[in-house]
Amino acid sequence: ESKYYLYSNENYISCIYFKNDSIGWSNSVSNELDAGLKSTDGGETWSILNNTHYSQKASFGSNMIGFSYALNFISKTTNGGVSWEGLLFVENTIKDIFFLTPDYGFICGENAMLGQTSDGGVTWPRQSAFYYELFSVDAVSASLGWTVGLNGTVLRLTNFPNFYQQQSNVNQSLVAVDFINGTDGWIVSKTGRILR
Repeated sequence: ESKYYLYSNENYISCIYFKNDSIGWSNSVSNELDAGLKSTDGGETWSILNNTHYSQKASFGSNMIGFSYALNFISKTTNGGVSWEGLLFVENTIKDIFFLTPDYGFICGENAMLGQTSDGGVTWPRQSAFYYELFSVDAVSASLGWTVGLNGTVLRLTNFPNFYQQQSNVNQSLVAVDFINGTDGWIVSKTGRILR
């Protein structure tokens, strides 16, 4: 069963991310408020964390250490989202960020940009992974992940920066990817089609 939680009918949720069954974060955006929200009870209630930090998405490698992005700027929190420190500008617009642990994470975005960090965001070796814009990235281990993008692009990441293209049999944009282990995962297209 899916549950959707709204902070208020005047705000919209730009992303929602749960690290486990209890602890989750969200970004709420309106004309009056750009706020990080946090739940410690599985989304039943939400508290405002910081009304000065704008981000498009956040991903947490632990309950306290997380990373977020806005356009081409990455920020980091070490206190569960209460405060954020600017970390890095990258050359292309970021479309997704994912952290497996506090040290190990990925970014992907425009101009086929794919980046990986293994030191908590201090360095981000990047490469142009393919010819198309990438929209979403996910990983199940330090040596296995996926990224998806424009025109049905699906790349399986093995020991970054190695990757190979998988066939999706779809020629539309793929905007989200989520795997729970090395073989079971879902990909969502821009039109809402779900691939498994």
